[in-house]
Amino acid sequence: MTAVSPMTDAERQVDAAVDTATDKRRLDDLVRETEQAIERIHAANAAVFADVAASERRASRAAAFEAVQAEVAAAETAMTADSQAKALMAFMQERGLAADLLTAMNAWIRLQAAVAAGPRPPLPAPPRVDVVINDPFEALSAAELGQRLQVVAATVRLREQANELFSVLPPGRERGRVFPAFQAWPEVAGAPLRHVLQALGDVDGSTAWGFFASTSPELEGLTPVEVLNGGLVRNRTISDSAQALLRAGVSVRREAVEGAARAFAADRSA
Repeated sequence: MTAVSPMTDAERQVDAAVDTATDKRRLDDLVRETEQAIERIHAANAAVFADVAASERRASRAAAFEAVQAEVAAAETAMTADSQAKALMAFMQERGLAADLLTAMNAWIRLQAAVAAGPRPPLPAPPRVDVVINDPFEALSAAELGQRLQVVAATVRLREQANELFSVLPPGRERGRVFPAFQAWPEVAGAPLRHVLQALGDVDGSTAWGFFASTSPELEGLTPVEVLNGGLVRNRTISDSAQALLRAGVSVRREAVEGAARAFAADRSA
């Protein structure tokens, strides 16, 4: 029987070095796989929130905006640091990582996931658009409109003759013309109204009334009264471009209404 010679110190050192190198390669492979898994999760996070951001840009109504908020909250719940850590821990357990290294890596993964998530800025609030409380088309007599303009009734009639104001005769009446109240509003009275009436051309009071009360494609679906005053006359959903027009400067809004009046007059004469 052949005797087995004991291992020399040199052989033992070689074996130990081989084991160490093997363990190091195995750990390096696991760390690399872990980092790749983290990158995949981060990419999934980015895709989720990119979809949420795209939905937010498309939302133009308050209800849609609330739906986006709910979607973001759901995405944040699904992609917490805890869920990321659990997914990665299961990934590494399947590959037989030692218990002590598993515990250390668990803490490291949670830290990396928390740093990657970071605090997110709150979603912006829907833009606020004022709604006019007073009825712009309240029918006033010449004397009542004069009180609001701080002039006498005779001056109101002279301004009407000069195409600076307009009135209508209610159906079924032979006298008693009435003036829509918005003609005395600060944003409308005086030069703004006069310029729009001049752009409309030679029209009767009923036609002018219809122009000011109707929505216009040239005004992003708003009425001339709303654009001049910078606020809605009734609460409704409007487009982003309409909101921008209402928030624009006075001169921009006046020019827009004058342009709509010229387009209105051109359509009538065509």
